[in-house]
Amino acid sequence: MNATVIMFSQGAVALGGAVYGTSAQIWGASIVLAAVAALILVLLLIFTFSSLSLSIDFTKGLSFEPGGVSPFSVNFVHVPQRDDGPVLITIDVQLDESRGRELDAFINELRLIHLRNGAYSWQVFADQARPNHFHVEIKMPSWSQYLLQCERITKAEKQVIDKALSLCVGEKPLETQIYIRVNKRFGDASRAV
Repeated sequence: MNATVIMFSQGAVALGGAVYGTSAQIWGASIVLAAVAALILVLLLIFTFSSLSLSIDFTKGLSFEPGGVSPFSVNFVHVPQRDDGPVLITIDVQLDESRGRELDAFINELRLIHLRNGAYSWQVFADQARPNHFHVEIKMPSWSQYLLQCERITKAEKQVIDKALSLCVGEKPLETQIYIRVNKRFGDASRAV
């Protein structure tokens, strides 16, 4: 897409140069410059006093209100340090596969939400022995990145996550675990690897 935009903008510059050069040759450079200045002034007045927007800022309609996602509450044996990691979050879930298109859309959107907010891997695995059972793995670089991800999720993204959770079925639809890479030698609590 960027190459296309650059190609069209370069074409517009070349076309504008050809039109300006031809006009300047026919009517003279000072008359064409005055006409261009008048046209710019008229366009600025039109955009100032009308409801037409001259801005290409498409983010005005976006909401960045925090979603209020809190880290998974897990009873840790030891509280992770900020640089501990990587962090692996696993979610075992039962989903209704009969809602195929809706499920595909939510899975793709959930993947993008997590990758956009700091995860470097997000994968879904199907349990071949049990129908409708899936295993989601999310990998974060460190514990601090996991905490930052929880802060980055917006209200709109939280609503998508909640809608996706509504697709869960079964008595115990979600089982979440958090794993952190072991940073010590076993049997020696004082030495780090």
